[in-house]
Amino acid sequence: MKAPFSAFFIGMEGKLSDLQRGARTIVCTLHAGDVLARRLRALGMGEGAQITLLRVSARRRVFYVRTGSTVVALGAETADMIGVRV
Repeated sequence: MKAPFSAFFIGMEGKLSDLQRGARTIVCTLHAGDVLARRLRALGMGEGAQITLLRVSARRRVFYVRTGSTVVALGAETADMIGVRV
């Protein structure tokens, strides 16, 4: 049986929505449906991607994330579905 991708990372897994502005991390898992997970991977936010949380809106409703040279704005519900290394 193949181990889940997150098993290869040392450290704890948290949610993208729990990070503070400026945090750099690695995506461990996507707890999203197939369609959304495919979209996130197409944007460069698949498992193993290095990401930086650039900005968070005042009410923590929008999360601006950089992956490579792409900046993506994610809603809070989507950010809750992205497991990251903490």
